[in-house]
Amino acid sequence: MKTQMMVALTVFLISASVFSITGRDNWETIKSSTEVQIQQPTFAGVFGPKGLFNACFTDEEFKSKTPVTNCLSYRQVVVDSPTGPHKDYICSELESRNVTISRTYTQEECVKHDRSGECLEYDSVTSVYPTSFYLVVIEPGGGQSGNFIFSKPYTISACD
Repeated sequence: MKTQMMVALTVFLISASVFSITGRDNWETIKSSTEVQIQQPTFAGVFGPKGLFNACFTDEEFKSKTPVTNCLSYRQVVVDSPTGPHKDYICSELESRNVTISRTYTQEECVKHDRSGECLEYDSVTSVYPTSFYLVVIEPGGGQSGNFIFSKPYTISACD
């Protein structure tokens, strides 16, 4: 019995210390951690690797706080590997610029359902992206989307 309790306590202490990052930590601490990843809305990718953390907002648009570097063209190269040479592509021309996107977007949504819940009518609906999001923090490598650890609110700052 004593051995079982010691094993259970050891497992608990190991699992409790696997992630030192919690939802109580500030975003700077969470972003700098190498043990977690932050999932952001798809559109956040236009602001570079930092996503929403590199964005500010006005009434009409989101803007990048710092320039975002994008590859404009690629060139093909042959790379030697243990399995033999293969073709790959590397960036041959970079562009660094500030990015803006509209806060409004249009998407097709169901506007009329039948009694069973099946959609009867679709229409284009215009919406405005919010400035506050719940971002999900995950353990990387835990399946296709990682293992959920916690979610935490993040509010994009207003542009100066």
